Amino acid sequence: MGELTAFLKERGLRPGHATALFTALHRDGVEAADALEMLPPQARAVVADSCDLSEPEAVMDSVSADGTRKWLFRVGQDDSEVETVFIPESDGRGVLCVSSSVGCALSCRFCHTGTQRLRRNLRPGEIVGQLQAARRLLGRFPGPTPTKSGPDGGAVTNVVFMGQGEPLLNWRSVSAAAEVITASRGGVVPPRKVTISTSGVAPAMPRVATEAGCSLALSLHATTDEVRNKIIPLNRSWGLAQVMEGMRLYSLAQSPRPPSRRELRRREREEAAVLAGTAPGPAEPPVDAAGRPVGRRLVMFEYVMLAGVNDSLDDARRLAELARPFKCHVNLIPFNAWPGAPFQSSEDDHIRRFGAEVLGLGVSCSVRWPKGDDIMAACGQLHSERHGGAQLAL
Repeated sequence: MGELTAFLKERGLRPGHATALFTALHRDGVEAADALEMLPPQARAVVADSCDLSEPEAVMDSVSADGTRKWLFRVGQDDSEVETVFIPESDGRGVLCVSSSVGCALSCRFCHTGTQRLRRNLRPGEIVGQLQAARRLLGRFPGPTPTKSGPDGGAVTNVVFMGQGEPLLNWRSVSAAAEVITASRGGVVPPRKVTISTSGVAPAMPRVATEAGCSLALSLHATTDEVRNKIIPLNRSWGLAQVMEGMRLYSLAQSPRPPSRRELRRREREEAAVLAGTAPGPAEPPVDAAGRPVGRRLVMFEYVMLAGVNDSLDDARRLAELARPFKCHVNLIPFNAWPGAPFQSSEDDHIRRFGAEVLGLGVSCSVRWPKGDDIMAACGQLHSERHGGAQLAL
C-alpha cells in the first residue's frame, strides 16, 4: 500500500484514491480503469495512463481427476511462462501454489523444475497476478456475474510459495507480493495462511517472520550433509547446521504486524490469571541439541521420500532429532515421478512405517499423499518449458 500511495501521490492523487484502488483490484477483482467507478474521472485517467492492470494469461488449463487444477500462465512482456496449481479441499477451502521465478537456479535432483534453467525471477505483480488470475478463473471475485472457466473448485484460502523457483533468492519480489496478498484491505489471505518455502537459504530464513510475518516451510529432504549435498546442491553453500540455525532464528523471530484481537485477548487472560494467582509457574524454555533457546513460532519440515536414498529408519530417527526442539509439523511427501527422473518413491507401507517412527519420537508428522499427479501438478513435477507447442512435462 505504501508504494502504491507514493506512486499515485507523485501523479497528483490522494491517499484515499490509493486505498480505493487497492481494494477494488485485490478484493473486488476490477480489471480495467474505466470500471473504477469509486474514483473520480481524473483519477481513473491517471490509473489508465500509468498502471498496468492486466493479469497473466492462462495458455493451458488442466484439471486432475481429484479436482486439482493447473494453469500455465504467460507473464511479462517477454511472454515468460510459469505454472500455478490450485488444490481444492473437501470443505470448500483451497490452497494455491504460486511460482516465484521462471525456472530455477538450484537444480535439486528430485525436482522437475530443477531440470529447467533459471530464465529470470518474477516481479511482485507477476506473483500476485497468479493469485488474481486464479481467483477469477475459479469464479471467486464478488459481484453479480463472476467470470468462470472450468469447474468451480472452491475458494483460495491459503497461498504457498512452493511452485517454480527458490523464494528466498528472490526475496525482494516475494516479500512485496506477500505484503499485497496479506494486506487487510485486499481481504484475500491472512499472513498465518501464507507459507513461504525454502531449500535452505539460511541467512534469509528469519526474514520470513520479521519482514513478511508469514509461515516458513523448510524443504529438508535429508538428515545428513552427505546425502543433502547430493540431492540439494544448495547445501554445499549452507550445510545442515547453518540451515537448522536459520530455522531456530526464524522460530524466535517476531512478526512485523501488530498482534491480532485473539492474541490480545489471550494475553489479557494470562495477565488476569497471574494477578489472581491461578497461573502456572513459568515453563522451562525449549532448547535445541546445543542448549540454545528455540522459539514457539510454528515451523514446517518437508521431506520427500526417495527409495534407498533418505528413507531408512535411522533417517526417521535423525529427522525426529532435528525437528523435536521446535513447535513443528513434518510433511512426508511420496516422490512424484517425472520423465527421466533418477529416483523412485518409497513404498506406501514403508512411508507409513517411517512416519510412525517419527511420530513415536514425539514429532507431529503426516503424509502428504499426491494430488494432481495425473496432470503433472503434484509436488516436484512443475516444469513450464515447452518445445513444439507442447509442454515437456505432459
